[in-house]
Amino acid sequence: MGADRAANEAQAYQKLPLEGIKVLELAQFYAGPMGAAYLRDFGAEVIKVEDPKFVDPQRKYVNWRGIQIPERDGRILWFEEMHKGKRSIALSLDTEKGKGIFRRLVEHSDVFITNNRRRTLERLGVDYASLRAINPRLVYVRVTGYGPEGSDRDKPAFDMAAQARAGLMMYLTRDHKNDDPFMAYMMGDEAGAIATAWGATMGIMARERHGVGQLVDTSLLGGVLSFFRSPFFFALTTGRELETRKRSGGTTVPLSNVYKCADGLWLVMTAGAILPVYWPRLCTAIGKPDLENDVRFSTAEARRRNNAELIKLLDEVFVQKNRDEWLETLAEYELPASKVNTVVEATNDAQVETNFVRAMEHPVFGKVRLPSGVPFRMSNVKAISTFEAPALGQHSEEILEEVGYSRSDIAACVEDGTVVNGKGS
Repeated sequence: MGADRAANEAQAYQKLPLEGIKVLELAQFYAGPMGAAYLRDFGAEVIKVEDPKFVDPQRKYVNWRGIQIPERDGRILWFEEMHKGKRSIALSLDTEKGKGIFRRLVEHSDVFITNNRRRTLERLGVDYASLRAINPRLVYVRVTGYGPEGSDRDKPAFDMAAQARAGLMMYLTRDHKNDDPFMAYMMGDEAGAIATAWGATMGIMARERHGVGQLVDTSLLGGVLSFFRSPFFFALTTGRELETRKRSGGTTVPLSNVYKCADGLWLVMTAGAILPVYWPRLCTAIGKPDLENDVRFSTAEARRRNNAELIKLLDEVFVQKNRDEWLETLAEYELPASKVNTVVEATNDAQVETNFVRAMEHPVFGKVRLPSGVPFRMSNVKAISTFEAPALGQHSEEILEEVGYSRSDIAACVEDGTVVNGKGS
């Protein structure tokens, strides 16, 4: 019995949860393609459709905000990572013949992902109503900038616009010394991609349980607001904004704060006021047990009221030892604390490396360290260890053959330019 169970578990370990799911991607830039990439990571087959006249601009990005993206033999690493394991068909969508091929692809697909604007989808005949008529079981995932309803539903938007509209940009920069709220973090794109994958997965689950497909609307703005949920909740229900960058004064909690150590490095404590047990532990850990019953700090309310005084005192304490010494001491007393990393430092953090970075092999770049992509791990899922993005139209002919086109039909499509047959590496 034990041997049979082990064999079954070993077999399950080789299977990915989305194996057999076919995804058709008509999307550019980040949120749509990266959302499809997350599905591919868990076994879905993804076909990227590009019109040869309007290829995904990410194929050409070699510099991003001053950082040179690794490039080799015409391959751009960012594009390779975002499209790993996908297949590509280059198809002219503005011809009747090309539209006919696309409809055939839809018949054989489970999920369609797009971040094109509504008017473009309608012009090409690939809007939800049109594709649902072809395949009622299709899960149609539409990524917009600002959501499916309202006066701005059809406005174009990119990452920073979603951050700005959600309030995130102003929220995270309002206490900076400079006057402008500029922030270049890609929260809109990242959150939009996860929302796309999440929405697609829910659509697949609903179809498997209830037998029909549906329209799944996601957006960059909605993605930001979901990741930004707690500040948005408090603003929505109280009309006030949480403080972000005050180390002292206001509502700052001394036990949830950052402190500079003797070596100039920062640590963060997150003991807060939630569990009263942390205060006496901290007093002992820093060698000041008398503080525990000091009337200025003996209760959570007293510590909040006198936070500037307590933070100044703790500043004077933490600057006496190096950060690693303090982290070791705080860990001995089971006080939640962490080093404050830069992003580059995080890439070399052993804990990050062990759990959230994976080494993958690429035929051109060789071994590359990449983000693991998702913040969870499944015990019976084996991670993919190789990656490569498709050349434009690399799989055009084989995809057409799979959906029923004859060799002569395929040759005619290539000859008249309806499809482009690219070459792989």
